[in-house]
Amino acid sequence: MRHLTLIGLLIIFCFTGYSQQYKKTIEKQFLTYTNHIIEKDFKGACNYIIEDFFKIIPREQLVLLMEKTFNNPDIEFAIDSPKIIKIEDSRKFNANDYARLQYSNLLRMKFVIPAEDGETVSEEEKEMTTSLTKANLEKTFGDQNVRYDAATGYFTIFSIKDVVATSADGEKWKFVVVEEKQKPILSKFLPKEMLQ
Repeated sequence: MRHLTLIGLLIIFCFTGYSQQYKKTIEKQFLTYTNHIIEKDFKGACNYIIEDFFKIIPREQLVLLMEKTFNNPDIEFAIDSPKIIKIEDSRKFNANDYARLQYSNLLRMKFVIPAEDGETVSEEEKEMTTSLTKANLEKTFGDQNVRYDAATGYFTIFSIKDVVATSADGEKWKFVVVEEKQKPILSKFLPKEMLQ
């Protein structure tokens, strides 16, 4: 009887060890992906995006879009402090492994308010624009997740996102961030169970 109990415990420990190992691999590769974005290495980041996504937005077009977003002269934009909150157990669909994960990061944004026809922007216009921007950001991210520093002009946003990871071999994982408005597009290549 002790022998069977010992074998049962060994199997449980082995399974738990495997479970933790692939989750560590997912975490490491996802953080590599986000670091490519932080460092503005968008081509490198694309190597970690689910290939089917490029059937919707071609790789070159996505790189240009990311470059345009991060290099927009009207917005100073930076991402930092990415952290994995949780990784769910993987599930198999069509011979591939899929896992959902959730992560957080901080977005720092400063908007440059352009003056029209060479005129300077009044303090009243700046305050109104800042107030409207803050209200829009709070609507998107939640008012408890948005801070504005009047001294620097920076908004700091605490953002939590859902991600689907997939792998054909359990070793090399690719990712796509799941936004509610993008679910109809993502459902064209992700199992519907991963989008619920």
